[in-house]
Amino acid sequence: LWIVLIINAVFFVAEFTSGLLAKSVSLTGDSLDMLGDALTYGISLYVIGKSLSAKVKAAQFKYSVMMITALFVLGRAVATFIIQKVPAYE
Repeated sequence: LWIVLIINAVFFVAEFTSGLLAKSVSLTGDSLDMLGDALTYGISLYVIGKSLSAKVKAAQFKYSVMMITALFVLGRAVATFIIQKVPAYE
């Protein structure tokens, strides 16, 4: 689980940076999914052996991360649709 967490974190940084530079909603969205996965793995590792209350809070935090990610990607997609800017291929 630790190895997968590190791989997700590294790929998040690379893909998020690439997505911002390329102005790509798809790359940015996928990178945020990887961040959410990395956070989920980290939190899951943290709450192993903890109380049920801690596990519930961890699950609520994971839900929040997923919701924020979805809203961010949706917001960027809607903004791109409204602006109607044709992608520039350089």
